[in-house]
Amino acid sequence: MSVDSNIQAIREEYRKINEKWLHLHFKIIVGLASFSVVMEIIMFYILSSMEQISVSVSVYVLKYILIPVTLNVLCIISGFTALRLRRLSVSSRQYVLSLTFVVNCFIVFSIHNIFTSLYLIFAIPILLTLIYASYRLTSVTAAFSLGAEIISECFISWDPDKISIFHDELLLANFILSLYVLLCFYLVSLIIIRFLREKNTVSINKELERFHLQQKLLRDHMTGLYNRSALQTALCTALSDTSGSIYIFAMADLDDFKAVNDTMGHVMGDKCLKFIGAILDQCPPDVTAFRYGGDEFSLLFKDHTMEAAINVCSKIQDRLTSAKNVADIPPLTVSFGLTHCIPGTASTQLIKNADAALYKAKNQKNAVCVYEDISVSNH
Repeated sequence: MSVDSNIQAIREEYRKINEKWLHLHFKIIVGLASFSVVMEIIMFYILSSMEQISVSVSVYVLKYILIPVTLNVLCIISGFTALRLRRLSVSSRQYVLSLTFVVNCFIVFSIHNIFTSLYLIFAIPILLTLIYASYRLTSVTAAFSLGAEIISECFISWDPDKISIFHDELLLANFILSLYVLLCFYLVSLIIIRFLREKNTVSINKELERFHLQQKLLRDHMTGLYNRSALQTALCTALSDTSGSIYIFAMADLDDFKAVNDTMGHVMGDKCLKFIGAILDQCPPDVTAFRYGGDEFSLLFKDHTMEAAINVCSKIQDRLTSAKNVADIPPLTVSFGLTHCIPGTASTQLIKNADAALYKAKNQKNAVCVYEDISVSNH
């Protein structure tokens, strides 16, 4: 896995968390709408028994039950549609649900704004945006919440018993104070978002550090290829894969490499190993190269036919034999032993099978041999 793909995986995890919160966000909208309706029905029976209803029953039911229910249902439908409409981006759905909740609170407050404690209801939509850690989303939601409170309090008089804030200094003071509190709540929310973002950044950086360390432990320091430990993990994954993918395993060995070390020294030997490592590192994305140890290397092919795998090995042989044209690199050849990865086979047995095929190929030199097929390709 590359650094970019690892970052993408982290972002995908954050996206899943946001998706979960979106669903919870919607459930809260439904919950508030349902709670307000249930409470209104309960209040209707309580006030009726106490003969405290100042309007007719039909008017009360219309103003405080039917109209609120209709408006809340429209809010729920809007939120549900946004949640299910996959062509909308996650960000767009966040905006729709956040602003729908503001409308939801606006309905509840407008119908019951005789209760000054309901000023606090407009802080809830702002609070629910914090999990998204978006300055813009929280700012837009806060602006709509402030606007909704001002419009409802100054221009809507749903309850006939409601006293206008312009006719009562205490009510006006409470209203202004509520706006100030809401504004302070918004500013505190921005500070929280800042720290949430810093925390997320630290988490991502720590994860990347862990990833880099893990990659370092799985890499051969000389060639840069994956090491034997990584090979064991890859083989276990391939041999336990039940998705239907086909895997082919190859062992490779430089022919007469000992002679290079003996006659030209280990420095040249290391240079040759780095050279073939660079060649193997350029294999197709679905072919993973490993340094098994010494001058032995391994390849793991995914969803290749045996013919295609042999073709890849032949191309590697071509590139390696052309090394004689490269300064300071002696002529080199490599032999390959290939075997099918059969699910359920032990990794040790798989390596033995590939080794058996490699032994046959090395007798020919610069050859490719397939285990059990005993088909040798002289290059």
